Amino acid sequence: MKFRESGMPDIELWDSFFDADFTLKELDVTSSITTLIDIGCGYGTFILAAAKLIKGEVIGIDIDHDTIKQARNEIQKHGLSKVQVLEGDITQEDFFDTLKEYHVKVDYVCLFNMLHCEEPEKLLKQAYQLLRLGGKLGVIHWIYADTPRGPSMDIRPKPAQIIEWCRNVNFHLEKEVDLPPYHYGQVYVK
Repeated sequence: MKFRESGMPDIELWDSFFDADFTLKELDVTSSITTLIDIGCGYGTFILAAAKLIKGEVIGIDIDHDTIKQARNEIQKHGLSKVQVLEGDITQEDFFDTLKEYHVKVDYVCLFNMLHCEEPEKLLKQAYQLLRLGGKLGVIHWIYADTPRGPSMDIRPKPAQIIEWCRNVNFHLEKEVDLPPYHYGQVYVK
């Protein structure tokens, strides 16, 4: 299922909205991580940056064929052997089941600009299932203000709403950060 209002601009514009290295460091992505999964990885903005920070494997997942193709090109261009991308819909049980080898082995899951989806708690439950005990979930989303991109305000979650959804799934909030100029971030622990 393609998430509502999830179209991507061109890669140069998209990358201009983030400082990927700063964002990941603020969200506790460190060299101690052995497996990181970025759900909704898009062009690979964050998986490329994560590959430089962590010691282990980086996996990007996205439903969009064109962005996956671009991410694969970037991975190849940079010679990143520990990074792979998978095309599929994490909300579909048959695709989620193909990830069984990763269930409860993942140190970190990224959900960046994803929780405006139709069923955020379902997505959070799947992230929870992937994580090992003590593993972390990093969330970023567009601030609740006028921004050059992002979902419409009626479906754009505020930080308090994401905290509530995460608590409902048994995540524990570890910290909140500002990611100027357009985003905020949260880190949760399983």
